Amino acid sequence: MEFIFFISLREYTVDKIYYDIGIPDLEKEMDKSINHLIKIDFLLGVNEPGKVIIHYDLTSVFAGD
Repeated sequence: MEFIFFISLREYTVDKIYYDIGIPDLEKEMDKSINHLIKIDFLLGVNEPGKVIIHYDLTSVFAGD
């Protein structure tokens, strides 16, 4: 049996748009990304075991309420 659900997004509005970079957690990639911090709101890395690391979060997107 298959269920298909449709959700209307009509009642939602966009309050903020965030720009980010997601990279492998490698020194080479970090060095390249550091040059672009002025253009983004946050920088995420993923290390070898798959753990997400927040390297930079200018607007406190991940700080919670």
